[in-house]
Amino acid sequence: MTPAIVYDSDCSFCRGQIDRIRRWAGEDVFEMVPRNTPSLLSRFPGLKPLEGVDGLKIVEDLGCFVGAEAVYRISKRIPRVSWLSWLYPLPFLKGFWEWAYGQVAKRRYKISQKCQDGTCKI
Repeated sequence: MTPAIVYDSDCSFCRGQIDRIRRWAGEDVFEMVPRNTPSLLSRFPGLKPLEGVDGLKIVEDLGCFVGAEAVYRISKRIPRVSWLSWLYPLPFLKGFWEWAYGQVAKRRYKISQKCQDGTCKI
C-alpha cells in the first residue's frame, strides 16, 4: 500500500508543505488526499477514530497517525530529511515535537496569510 497523506486543502500553508513533500520525496512515494475528499472515510476506515482530530494524517500499513507522529513517519521516507527522523522518538524530544506541531497547526491559517506565494519558507 502506498502511504496516503491526508491534509487540509483549504490551507495554503498545508498545500505548500504537501508540494514540498512531493518535491523532496518524488511523485510515487505518497498519495496526497485532501481531507474533504467525499470517499475519504470509506476508503480509509482507520481514520474514523481520528475524525475529530485536526492535523496532518498518514495512513499506512501500520495504521493511521496524526500530527507530529505523522510528520515523523513521512520524514522517515524522504531521503533528504530521513537522517533527522531518529530525533523524534527520543523521550526528551518527543514532547517538544508534539508541542511544536500543535503550535504550528493552531496557527496555520495565520501563517498562510503571511505567505507571499502560497508556500512558506518556514
